[in-house]
Amino acid sequence: MIGVVSYPILSPKSDKPSNQRSLQTQQEINQLKAIDQDVRAHEMAHKIAGGDLTGPINYKYVIGPNGKKYAVGGDVSIDVSPAPTPQETIKKMQRVIKAALAPVDPSAQDRAVAAQAQMMLEQAEIELQKEGSKISIYA
Repeated sequence: MIGVVSYPILSPKSDKPSNQRSLQTQQEINQLKAIDQDVRAHEMAHKIAGGDLTGPINYKYVIGPNGKKYAVGGDVSIDVSPAPTPQETIKKMQRVIKAALAPVDPSAQDRAVAAQAQMMLEQAEIELQKEGSKISIYA
């Protein structure tokens, strides 16, 4: 799974005077809007780069003080299974790496998926070299 990103939920309201509460509420809404925008951009970068290798985007929401839902976390599943041939696995893992590292700020989970795909890509390259040496020996 790539795109596992999450932001801390904001602190509860305090017993401040009304005008301070209004300012605090607006600041909280602005912060939630910014987080929502970042989360959506992060997950969409994975989705666009991964294309048909990705599943739907899943968001984690909080309700803001204005009653609206804001995304504060999200993830996108991605198919990291090997393809039928080493050549196809190499191409697929290149796409997985690209999708995992697509956001401006890849998460630790994103980097782990990219590393896993890199290992699978390298294994497929080794298999391909072995196939090539078998062919040249018997040709």
